[in-house]
Amino acid sequence: STPKEAVAVPSGREIAETLSVGDVVGEVAVTVTDAMVDAYAAAVGDFNPLFIFMEKDGAGARSAHPELLPKFAMDSLWLPTFERMPNIRAKQAYTYLEPVQTGLTYRATGYVAEKYEKRGRLFVVFEAIFKDAKGREVLRDRRTQLVLSEEVTIKN
Repeated sequence: STPKEAVAVPSGREIAETLSVGDVVGEVAVTVTDAMVDAYAAAVGDFNPLFIFMEKDGAGARSAHPELLPKFAMDSLWLPTFERMPNIRAKQAYTYLEPVQTGLTYRATGYVAEKYEKRGRLFVVFEAIFKDAKGREVLRDRRTQLVLSEEVTIKN
């Protein structure tokens, strides 16, 4: 393949300064399927019987690995912002409140939860709250990004 030209990406600080706490940066709806459960298990090598074979209450719904939902939602929630704001993930935490099950649709909104400076570096905290069709909170995805303050050159 032919190498692509290097691309200069503006300072992440310039982009981050346009973000305010509470700004929505992405929304997504994800319907969890058996194929997603199987693909995720294969990708991470976690074949725990709890997620592979278990049915809940004989209704045929399988429980999904808890990290499946935020992983499948990542592109819609975070990438549009992260691609234009050079950054490095500093922290990430999930809070699991309810099982994620096949056959159900979950909705999430990603937003800016916090911004702060520490030792001269800018951090932006993003959070997404996943809810089921009844509006019950199922999962929280909270990630802290260190914003790169200088122009970065990316070579493809």
